Amino acid sequence: MLAERNDKVLCFYSILKISKTDFELEALFVDPKHIGTGIGKALLSHAREVAASLGEKKMMLQSDPNAAAFYLSAGAIVTGKRESPVFPGRFLPTFCFAL
Repeated sequence: MLAERNDKVLCFYSILKISKTDFELEALFVDPKHIGTGIGKALLSHAREVAASLGEKKMMLQSDPNAAAFYLSAGAIVTGKRESPVFPGRFLPTFCFAL
């Protein structure tokens, strides 16, 4: 899902089916100028609705540590941490949403 205004990307997300009952939120990006406007919350809600409509039970994700509070405030549960594939030695929090 992608949202644009005046040919500029405001936000997008990508989900991937990872098992018979689970999805992973692979990406959720909000242009920094639009953080705090509610667009990220609406985008996350849409991603959860899409996954739930496909009969999935949960949606997993890993997050930038700076976005952890956003996911927690949206009802995510911390499940652990994963090493960054880009920056070895940097660990990213992982979360789960029940759908």
